Amino acid sequence: MGENMVCGFRNGCIIEIAMADNSENCLMESHHDGEVWGLAMNAESVYTSGDDNQVKKWCPTSRKCQGSDAVSDKVRKAKRNRASTLSKYPCSKASRALAVGPNGHIAICCNDGHVYIRDLACVGDPA
Repeated sequence: MGENMVCGFRNGCIIEIAMADNSENCLMESHHDGEVWGLAMNAESVYTSGDDNQVKKWCPTSRKCQGSDAVSDKVRKAKRNRASTLSKYPCSKASRALAVGPNGHIAICCNDGHVYIRDLACVGDPA
């Protein structure tokens, strides 16, 4: 693309690189492994989670990712009744549902049955 190069990565990002100074601009970001299962929103943002061990915060007007956080750092298999997945991540790192509370917290339900309650600020900083 003239003075710029566009690269797609396995992590779901498409990056534009300015060849003159090697500066990068993220054109698109996505969940990258398995399905997206969780969807929640509040007045300012939309939150998604999926099989790729990521919870993402999106700005609906700019359609850009505003931050990401890991679903879990634990490695556990589901004992039974887990949902199917195409992901390479263990059940403990695959999210199945999200809920945003009015008190500034987010609930993240994992495919192994565990639920984490976190402050929304954990998802606010860009990855």
